Amino acid sequence: MADGGQGLWFTRYFLDLVWNHVAPLILTFLFIGIGWFIIIRPQQERARAQRATVASLAVGDRVVSAGGIHGTVIEVATDTIGLEVASGIVLTLARPAIARRIGTSADADHDDDLESDPDGADGPTPGAAGAPVKDDVKPENDGPIAGGPA
Repeated sequence: MADGGQGLWFTRYFLDLVWNHVAPLILTFLFIGIGWFIIIRPQQERARAQRATVASLAVGDRVVSAGGIHGTVIEVATDTIGLEVASGIVLTLARPAIARRIGTSADADHDDDLESDPDGADGPTPGAAGAPVKDDVKPENDGPIAGGPA
Protein backbone atom coordinates (compact mmCIF):
# COMPACT_ATOMS: atom_id res chain seq x y z
CA MET A 1 0.00 0.00 0.00
CA ALA A 2 1.39 3.27 -1.08
CA ASP A 3 -0.74 5.39 1.26
CA GLY A 4 0.41 3.62 4.43
CA GLY A 5 -2.99 2.06 5.27
CA GLN A 6 -4.90 5.33 5.46
CA GLY A 7 -7.46 4.16 2.90
CA LEU A 8 -8.24 1.10 5.04
CA TRP A 9 -8.67 3.29 8.12
CA PHE A 10 -11.11 5.55 6.28
CA THR A 11 -13.11 2.57 5.01
CA ARG A 12 -13.29 1.02 8.48
CA TYR A 13 -14.33 4.38 9.97
CA PHE A 14 -17.00 4.81 7.30
CA LEU A 15 -18.41 1.30 7.89
CA ASP A 16 -18.49 1.88 11.66
CA LEU A 17 -20.31 5.17 11.08
CA VAL A 18 -22.89 3.49 8.86
CA TRP A 19 -23.35 0.52 11.17
CA ASN A 20 -23.62 2.56 14.39
CA HIS A 21 -25.67 5.53 13.17
CA VAL A 22 -27.42 4.85 9.90
CA ALA A 23 -28.49 1.22 10.43
CA PRO A 24 -30.58 2.01 13.54
CA LEU A 25 -32.20 4.84 11.62
CA ILE A 26 -33.03 2.50 8.74
CA LEU A 27 -34.45 -0.07 11.19
CA THR A 28 -36.54 2.65 12.86
CA PHE A 29 -38.08 3.66 9.54
CA LEU A 30 -38.60 0.01 8.66
CA PHE A 31 -40.51 -0.65 11.90
CA ILE A 32 -42.58 2.51 11.41
CA GLY A 33 -43.47 1.34 7.90
CA ILE A 34 -44.44 -2.13 9.11
CA GLY A 35 -46.57 -0.60 11.87
CA TRP A 36 -48.25 1.64 9.32
CA PHE A 37 -49.26 -1.29 7.11
CA ILE A 38 -50.28 -3.57 9.97
CA ILE A 39 -52.16 -1.12 12.22
CA ILE A 40 -52.92 2.29 10.75
CA ARG A 41 -53.79 1.46 7.16
CA PRO A 42 -56.46 -1.18 7.99
CA GLN A 43 -58.03 1.25 10.48
CA GLN A 44 -58.19 3.92 7.80
CA GLU A 45 -59.81 1.48 5.36
CA ARG A 46 -62.44 0.47 7.94
CA ALA A 47 -63.16 4.14 8.70
CA ARG A 48 -63.46 4.89 4.98
CA ALA A 49 -65.90 1.98 4.53
CA GLN A 50 -67.96 3.13 7.54
CA ARG A 51 -68.14 6.70 6.18
CA ALA A 52 -69.28 5.33 2.82
CA THR A 53 -71.97 3.24 4.52
CA VAL A 54 -73.25 6.22 6.51
CA ALA A 55 -73.21 8.45 3.44
CA SER A 56 -75.29 5.94 1.45
CA LEU A 57 -78.02 5.41 4.06
CA ALA A 58 -81.57 5.79 2.80
CA VAL A 59 -85.03 5.67 4.33
CA GLY A 60 -86.04 2.07 4.97
CA ASP A 61 -82.53 0.72 5.62
CA ARG A 62 -82.11 -1.53 8.66
CA VAL A 63 -79.09 -0.45 10.71
CA VAL A 64 -77.25 -1.09 13.96
CA SER A 65 -75.88 1.81 15.97
CA ALA A 66 -72.49 1.84 17.67
CA GLY A 67 -74.35 1.20 20.94
CA GLY A 68 -76.05 -1.90 19.51
CA ILE A 69 -79.48 -0.38 18.88
CA HIS A 70 -81.26 -2.00 15.92
CA GLY A 71 -83.78 -0.03 13.93
CA THR A 72 -85.09 1.21 10.60
CA VAL A 73 -84.05 4.55 9.14
CA ILE A 74 -87.14 6.75 8.73
CA GLU A 75 -85.45 10.14 8.31
CA VAL A 76 -82.08 11.19 6.92
CA ALA A 77 -80.84 14.70 7.69
CA THR A 78 -77.46 16.33 7.18
CA ASP A 79 -76.04 15.45 10.60
CA THR A 80 -78.64 13.11 12.09
CA ILE A 81 -80.64 9.98 11.34
CA GLY A 82 -84.17 9.23 12.55
CA LEU A 83 -84.21 5.60 13.67
CA GLU A 84 -87.45 3.76 14.44
CA VAL A 85 -86.63 1.08 17.00
CA ALA A 86 -90.20 -0.02 17.72
CA SER A 87 -93.63 0.95 16.48
CA GLY A 88 -93.93 4.67 17.18
CA ILE A 89 -90.58 4.97 18.98
CA VAL A 90 -88.12 7.11 17.03
CA LEU A 91 -84.58 7.91 18.15
CA THR A 92 -82.51 10.69 16.66
CA LEU A 93 -78.87 9.64 16.31
CA ALA A 94 -75.82 11.36 14.92
CA ARG A 95 -74.83 9.91 11.55
CA PRO A 96 -71.43 8.68 12.79
CA ALA A 97 -73.24 6.65 15.47
CA ILE A 98 -74.41 4.19 12.81
CA ALA A 99 -72.07 1.20 12.91
CA ARG A 100 -73.37 -0.86 10.01
CA ARG A 101 -76.27 -1.62 7.74
CA ILE A 102 -78.01 -4.97 8.18
CA GLY A 103 -80.12 -6.91 5.75
CA THR A 104 -77.56 -7.01 2.93
CA SER A 105 -76.90 -10.28 1.11
CA ALA A 106 -73.86 -11.08 3.29
CA ASP A 107 -75.86 -10.45 6.46
CA ALA A 108 -78.82 -12.44 5.12
CA ASP A 109 -76.57 -15.45 4.49
CA HIS A 110 -75.27 -15.16 8.04
CA ASP A 111 -78.81 -14.85 9.43
CA ASP A 112 -79.82 -18.07 7.64
CA ASP A 113 -76.92 -19.86 9.32
CA LEU A 114 -78.09 -18.63 12.71
CA GLU A 115 -81.69 -19.70 12.15
CA SER A 116 -80.90 -23.23 10.96
CA ASP A 117 -81.03 -25.95 13.58
CA PRO A 118 -77.96 -28.19 13.11
CA ASP A 119 -79.22 -30.83 15.57
CA GLY A 120 -82.67 -31.07 14.01
CA ALA A 121 -84.22 -30.70 17.47
CA ASP A 122 -87.80 -29.51 17.68
CA GLY A 123 -88.95 -26.70 19.93
CA PRO A 124 -87.44 -23.42 20.98
CA THR A 125 -83.86 -23.06 22.08
CA PRO A 126 -83.60 -22.66 25.88
CA GLY A 127 -83.12 -19.00 26.69
CA ALA A 128 -84.45 -17.85 23.32
CA ALA A 129 -87.33 -15.40 23.10
CA GLY A 130 -90.58 -17.24 23.66
CA ALA A 131 -88.93 -20.30 25.22
CA PRO A 132 -90.51 -21.50 28.47
CA VAL A 133 -88.49 -20.60 31.53
CA LYS A 134 -88.01 -23.19 34.25
CA ASP A 135 -88.04 -21.46 37.62
CA ASP A 136 -87.17 -23.96 40.34
CA VAL A 137 -85.27 -21.69 42.73
CA LYS A 138 -86.37 -22.36 46.30
CA PRO A 139 -85.04 -20.73 49.47
CA GLU A 140 -83.79 -24.08 50.80
CA ASN A 141 -81.72 -24.62 47.63
CA ASP A 142 -80.32 -21.10 47.65
CA GLY A 143 -77.43 -21.60 50.09
CA PRO A 144 -74.14 -19.76 50.50
CA ILE A 145 -71.61 -19.73 47.71
CA ALA A 146 -68.93 -22.39 48.11
CA GLY A 147 -65.88 -20.92 49.81
CA GLY A 148 -67.81 -17.97 51.22
CA PRO A 149 -68.95 -17.27 54.75
CA ALA A 150 -71.48 -19.76 56.11
